[in-house]
Amino acid sequence: MNQTPKQAPYAAAMCLVAQGADPMMGSGAGTPSYMTGRGEPGLEDLLSDPAMHALMSSDRVRADELRTLIRRTRRGLLSR
Repeated sequence: MNQTPKQAPYAAAMCLVAQGADPMMGSGAGTPSYMTGRGEPGLEDLLSDPAMHALMSSDRVRADELRTLIRRTRRGLLSR
């Protein structure tokens, strides 16, 4: 399936949700858990990364729209 650059982050987020992850949860205060070898970065960790800001900006993806899409997708998957 061919995806436009704007669709790619959404597809990745949907995969996280489908696998049962809670992508809205970050690693909390202090050192992110993924930097200590104890897991993968949460969505908030990713969205706070300057490189992610640049990538999203070039793809015209807004963080608030991505968060909304993830919440709606998660609710839909959990209600099945």
